[in-house]
Amino acid sequence: MEDTLSGDGAVNIEAGDPLAEADFHMAYGLYDQAAELVQVAAKREPQRRDLKLKLVEIFFVWATANASSRSRARCTPPGRKPSRASGTRS
Repeated sequence: MEDTLSGDGAVNIEAGDPLAEADFHMAYGLYDQAAELVQVAAKREPQRRDLKLKLVEIFFVWATANASSRSRARCTPPGRKPSRASGTRS
């Protein structure tokens, strides 16, 4: 029973894998940190095409998330907070 997820240790993402670290940051909406991490890795290893593709993915998802937030704000009547779930009213 000691091998459960509720242990005291931190979750170990492969510290040497910038793609895994970037995915972790993206999962929590930390797109700027994910992009910075991949940019640093791409400068260290410019031959890695997968890092360049990941950077494109990060920028695309980041832009899409920002556009979605702006659209939600424009569609919200004055005096109301935009809801996070689509189709729900606050």
